[in-house]
Amino acid sequence: MKINLISTDVEIFKKQLSSNWKTDGYEFFFNSQEDIVWDSVIVYENINQYYHLKCRKGGFFFISGEPPIVKVYSRSFLTLFDHVISAHKLKHLNNHRDQQALPWYFGYNFREKSPSFSYEEIEQMDVPLKRKKISFITSTRTFLPGHKERLRFLKRIQSEFGDDVDFYGRGINIVDDKADALLQYKFSICIENSCINDYWTEKIADPFLAYTVPIYYGCKNIKRYFPENSVRLIDIQDVKEAIDEIGAIIANADSIYNEMLPSIKESRNRLLFVYNIFPFVIAYINKYIDISSKEIVEKEITPYVMYPVNIVDDMLLRMKRILLKRF
Repeated sequence: MKINLISTDVEIFKKQLSSNWKTDGYEFFFNSQEDIVWDSVIVYENINQYYHLKCRKGGFFFISGEPPIVKVYSRSFLTLFDHVISAHKLKHLNNHRDQQALPWYFGYNFREKSPSFSYEEIEQMDVPLKRKKISFITSTRTFLPGHKERLRFLKRIQSEFGDDVDFYGRGINIVDDKADALLQYKFSICIENSCINDYWTEKIADPFLAYTVPIYYGCKNIKRYFPENSVRLIDIQDVKEAIDEIGAIIANADSIYNEMLPSIKESRNRLLFVYNIFPFVIAYINKYIDISSKEIVEKEITPYVMYPVNIVDDMLLRMKRILLKRF
């Protein structure tokens, strides 16, 4: 089965591809313009060049990569696809409310723009020696309301815990690969930019891959995706309770970590074998595409910026951002 994955993030996604999947009958191509009939075409979040594509009927998928507070998707663009996978409430016949297999950053060196670990090395990695208690990886960005909330929480954590928590990220203490801020740590504070159902990112995925427990604020239904005992939930709107939780973890880090480790291993396996974009799209393809069908569909897809966005939807999004950033 030939699958064409179209994305501006293919270099990051490639490090998540196991060599075994080709031998299992699934062959992935990246941003391919090849004039063949694809079994499935997956467009991930953005498309920045023109494509003329032939695909088995029902095989065009779009996966969104942004939450509703960041982006309104063009309706005319979405109508090109048989299936949409997103955390958005969309007027599309087949909008699947599901996690979106966002890429991991663990094991990727952003300065060198190359993987630090292969997929096989990540999969086979043993539990590392955990010498330190808690890290907090974030940045000083303030573009979104969630950025502002996270930065405010960061300053409170710095003031309360000082050297008991190590801080990393753009504008704070840059690391080329997030693995360097996770592998030594038993716990890591992870704050998403949004707090909605079905949207979670590398902020929780990267700690799991490092066998690190996320102290997490974000996706409201995260327990749909991971075992309850693999994550410690906090609410940054209730700062006192969050600080009490982090303080208790610092005081009992070894015993809490050891008790949670089996569930962390389960969450890690789900990332590798279920939520990783490659097995994730294979599962959707197997469920929704009729391989016996001989009907072929041709489509022209232009760069995303060529598609109009509904003016009212866009204005409402901008107003929502302004209102949220005031508080």
